[in-house]
Amino acid sequence: MVQESSPQVAAQYEIFSADGDEPALQAEQDYFVQASSSSLNQTAVDSVTWNGMIASAYGQYKALDETLKFPWEVGACAGVFRNDPPVSFPSIQPFVESIPPQRVDKPGSQGACVSFSLQVGACYMHAISDMRDLDYSEEKLEQLELACGKWMDILSTHWEASTVGKQICQDLRSDPSGGEAVETLKACFGTKSPSTLLKRAATLRKYLVWHYNEFNSRGVYVHAFPLVESDVWSFFKWLRVERQQKSRGFTTTSTFLETVRFCKFTVGLQGCDEVLGSGRLLGFAAVERREKGPSSQAPILELVHLKKLHEILSLGSDLIDRLGAGAMLVCIYGRARWSDLRYIDHVDVEARRNKTSAVGIRREQYLPLVIPWEGVVSDDWIEVLLKVYQEAGLDMTKVPLGPFLPAPKIGGGFCARPLSTQEAARWLRLLLSGTPGSEKIRCHSLKATLLNWCAKAGLDKEVRAVLGHHSTALHGSDIVYLRELQVRPLRKLQMLLKSIRIGLNLEDIASQGTLLAATPGATTPRPNVFTPPLPVPARGDQVHKPAEEQVVEQAVELVNVEEENESIKEEIENITNLEAFACDLSLFGEEAVRQGSVYYKHVKTSRVHHVRVGKEATNCGKKLNENFKELEPVIYIRLPKCLICFPSAEGRVRTREDAIARFDAALKRARV
Repeated sequence: MVQESSPQVAAQYEIFSADGDEPALQAEQDYFVQASSSSLNQTAVDSVTWNGMIASAYGQYKALDETLKFPWEVGACAGVFRNDPPVSFPSIQPFVESIPPQRVDKPGSQGACVSFSLQVGACYMHAISDMRDLDYSEEKLEQLELACGKWMDILSTHWEASTVGKQICQDLRSDPSGGEAVETLKACFGTKSPSTLLKRAATLRKYLVWHYNEFNSRGVYVHAFPLVESDVWSFFKWLRVERQQKSRGFTTTSTFLETVRFCKFTVGLQGCDEVLGSGRLLGFAAVERREKGPSSQAPILELVHLKKLHEILSLGSDLIDRLGAGAMLVCIYGRARWSDLRYIDHVDVEARRNKTSAVGIRREQYLPLVIPWEGVVSDDWIEVLLKVYQEAGLDMTKVPLGPFLPAPKIGGGFCARPLSTQEAARWLRLLLSGTPGSEKIRCHSLKATLLNWCAKAGLDKEVRAVLGHHSTALHGSDIVYLRELQVRPLRKLQMLLKSIRIGLNLEDIASQGTLLAATPGATTPRPNVFTPPLPVPARGDQVHKPAEEQVVEQAVELVNVEEENESIKEEIENITNLEAFACDLSLFGEEAVRQGSVYYKHVKTSRVHHVRVGKEATNCGKKLNENFKELEPVIYIRLPKCLICFPSAEGRVRTREDAIARFDAALKRARV
């Protein structure tokens, strides 16, 4: 009976063995054989329950307690029986020149381009770090595999405490290699960023280490999962003591609550609702976050900084520093983070020297980064950047482009990996050395610069949200991912850059409340409002034919410029006086005021009220004040009327069909 059960026990245990320690494995097999032979009269369990017991025991006791030592490992015996490292004697080693392994560049990668000449004193040489040369896809795949391994280790502490843990446990029984379990874990993670997965795993692992040390010090073993509110409360108090000792970690408790919320909806961890619904945990995290004080925001770049980057791009002595300055300007004018340039799908260069010209960069998930052709200087900096990009040996026409600026090699050429954010920040500070405040500049300063300028110039919140690629802009993320919907904000940005280029300060622009037009030589544009379609004048000498460029300007402005409320009110007030239009006003229809009556229009609602001559109140009972304006005896524009003052007015729009018929009639009159 023992010979029949021991192979089965060994096979079932081998499924969950990962350390490969053969002596320990044989010892535990012998232990299980003796246990099975001594308990033949007890109730047997099925294979599923047995595998669960083995997996749970392995996850609990796989890490040996360092405090439990043998007698010869403590006291005086430890100095006799311990394994001392071998004594090393000095010797002369033969000199062997080591050849570093060369990376085999993939076909079409940017690293396979021609080398460039090395200039002494180049800024990029002091900014580039010695890192593993992995391209964007390889780095993401490696991080995902590492994250899956860490989460598998976390869930193995108690498979039954989470929904995903139970599924992975079933996958391990069907596929001992673990491939099916990893596939299940990746599917549960979905499209979440590998860096986010690693961050959540590190936070949860810190709780597991604290829980193990806290309860094992008392000689008690308790599962860390499912989460218990009282245990998390003790963990928070321990984090506060650690924060007071190290003077950092003010947001650790808030991060842990975010991790618990992640575990609830991603892996189905039990006990999350109790933790997330605890008032004292939420309040404790809020108090700790408040103790941190105000966050330190990245300083914005000044105009002198942008001009310095333009100068390096145009007249720099080192080709790679010129390329780096151009990439920084792309981030500034594109209002993009540096991480947005890690992987670019393709670059579209549209018609230049036009007021709507721009360079469009599309990154992952097709987020369009539209860059205006003209900046704070009058030079064609985009044309210079394209030339420098080509001289450096990079191909901007490649699809997908990959990193917009690969990390340059010290000996020449480019790596396959993108330039990291830390390297870009060091490079930017070196390029701007000598300018005021350059030592405090960070990478996020690139994105925040133009957005801060727009706020100082008085641009509205919706425009700034679209320019900053925020998903809260207007009606959600559609306006962020559709380039056509960014036309109006880009037009306003071009006007701002035009105003700065001719010497105006941001304070002057905000005080004036207007921006110069983007066309050369144009004056401050008149706010455009919608006016009814006018027919062709009867006299030909009154027809004004503007230039073609002006027609395009007005068309774009009508579509893309938002009417200010004050301008709309002023235009509505003056719309009744149509004598300035040289046309036959009878085509619009006319309405004469009845004798003994006066019509007043409310300036806020634009509703017409009826007042008898000599009365100081309307028929509906409203007293006349400064909000009412008297209309002319003949009205050419149909305005909404008060239902009480005009109970039986002809042609009143009462239904949707009446409104459609009224619009159709107006269009027919306009086409005559």
